[in-house]
Amino acid sequence: MFLQEIINKKMNEPEDLEMSDSMSVNPAAGLTNATMKRKKNVIGSAYSSNLNYPKDQKFFHNNDIPEKAKEAVAKVKDAFAHHDRPNWNSSVLKSGLPVPDNDDAKLFSIKKGFNDFHPISTKNNKVYDGTDTRNDHDTRGWNVSNQVPIPLHDQKRIAEETAMRMSKTKEFNEKVLANYKTPFERAKDHSENLKLTRTMEQDWKSSIKSEVDSQMPKASEEKKQAIVMKTMYEERYKHQEHEDQHELTFKPDLAKTLISRRKRVYHHTGKWEKSKFEDCEAWSCCMNYDKDSEGCNVRIVDPDKYNIASF
Repeated sequence: MFLQEIINKKMNEPEDLEMSDSMSVNPAAGLTNATMKRKKNVIGSAYSSNLNYPKDQKFFHNNDIPEKAKEAVAKVKDAFAHHDRPNWNSSVLKSGLPVPDNDDAKLFSIKKGFNDFHPISTKNNKVYDGTDTRNDHDTRGWNVSNQVPIPLHDQKRIAEETAMRMSKTKEFNEKVLANYKTPFERAKDHSENLKLTRTMEQDWKSSIKSEVDSQMPKASEEKKQAIVMKTMYEERYKHQEHEDQHELTFKPDLAKTLISRRKRVYHHTGKWEKSKFEDCEAWSCCMNYDKDSEGCNVRIVDPDKYNIASF
């Protein structure tokens, strides 16, 4: 209540109230009671007489709004209230774009009955059983089999030809595929060889481990194991026989069949002229004094490459 009384008292005070005579005046600065007046109460200013207002009080009064702002708001409201309809299009060209429509036109169509569509009723789902309906046309019924009968003499001939082909295939497999191993058998042999190799390398690993223990007794177990594995890897890499990866992956080695005829051609990109620095002739690109030199730039020429240059 106390705050409300102070606010009301401040609001009732005149805006152009002069400062009291009891306030100090500086004659040297040229300030007098006539000049030291209270400034006009401007809305939104920090020097306004009112800085705090209650919630139910409107700060901006309608009289404080400028006339230009009122006219601008009125124009915007008028534009929203009265929607301008599009001008009549006298063209008969079918553009394919949707025609501009409004709510009044739709309401007029509905009232006149032009835009009143009835809902499409759903139909019952019927299950069509083709086998049952086909039996009605023939007393013997519908034969659902797709088997093609073969005469008896043809069956005997086909059996004899099949037996002859199978015997020939068996003889070929016994001769050619005698030492053939399936991929499963080869993978099994590979895993067994790895197992045997690891068993044989166990003594070798133990000897290297003992040497490392004697040389580095205070080292950690992880460091010792790392040194042992590194030593074994380096020794194994020296005596390693590199396997043919093409045989393992069943991919042909194209390096044996495809002959590469690519060659390097050296040339100069500069000009053979008199040097500006020395009293002799040289190439301007690399400053080579030999006119018949090989060249400072290389270009790879492949005679088997496609020539896509235009004629």
